[in-house]
Amino acid sequence: MTQFVSFAIQMAEVVCHLHNDLHILHGDLQPSAWLVNNDWLLLTDFGRATIFEQQNMRAGDLKGDVRRLASTFSRMLSGVK
Repeated sequence: MTQFVSFAIQMAEVVCHLHNDLHILHGDLQPSAWLVNNDWLLLTDFGRATIFEQQNMRAGDLKGDVRRLASTFSRMLSGVK
């Protein structure tokens, strides 16, 4: 469970960094987009990513990434790949 918590925190931090600092919507967050390197996660597959301007961003635009992140957490907990 400790590794899950570490990975969940890392995933949330990465997505927050993408949205808040880089203004990027990943667009395809799913378990296969994350690679494990020892105790670190690496986010890959930016093929559906889009850059947005902060002043034109609506809260609803982030829902896709947030929902996919929640789904990934659920899959991690249940062991589904």
